[in-house]
Amino acid sequence: MSIINEATVKVRRDTAGNWTSNNPTLNQGEWGYETDTGKIKIGDGSTVWTSLEYQPTKTEVDAKLTGSTDQLCKAWSNFDGTGTVAIRDDYNVSSITDNGTGDYTVNFTNEMSDTDYSVLLSITGNSNLMVYVSSANAISAPTLKTTSQVRVKTIIISTGNPLDHANIYVAIFGS
Repeated sequence: MSIINEATVKVRRDTAGNWTSNNPTLNQGEWGYETDTGKIKIGDGSTVWTSLEYQPTKTEVDAKLTGSTDQLCKAWSNFDGTGTVAIRDDYNVSSITDNGTGDYTVNFTNEMSDTDYSVLLSITGNSNLMVYVSSANAISAPTLKTTSQVRVKTIIISTGNPLDHANIYVAIFGS
C-alpha cells in the first residue's frame, strides 16, 4: 500500500499596481505573484514589496547561461597544436595562429570588452609539460593579451624548451 501525501501551496497574488500601492511586507519565504506581469518576489519578513528584488524568470536565467551577449565563458577552444594547428571545437575563436614550436595565438571572433579577462589553460596526455599565457619577455614585459587575442605557450617543465602538444584547452572568462 502506498501513501501519497498532498500539499497545497498558496501564493499571494495581485496586480503589479495593487502590490505597489499596498506595499506589503511579505513573511520570510513567502511568495508574491504579479498576475498581470508574471513576476515573482520572495519576502524576507522585513522588506516592503517595492524594495524587494524580482526573481529571475527561466528565460532570464537561460539567457545568462547560453546567451551570446552575456556568455559566462567568453571564448574557449580545444585544439591540436601539433603539425598544422587544428581546432577540434570552440566558441568565439576565429582561428589559432602557430607562431612556432609550442607557441600559439588564440584569435577571438568577437573582441573582449577589455584586457582584464581571465585565461584558464590546461593540457592532457603529458605530465611533463606546462602551458601558460605568454609574454614578450618572460621577466619584464606584460602578457601578450589583447582584446582580440591571447598568446599561449607549451614548454617542457624540466628544460623550459618549447614543445608542440596535441591536447590544448583554453577558456576565457570576463565581462
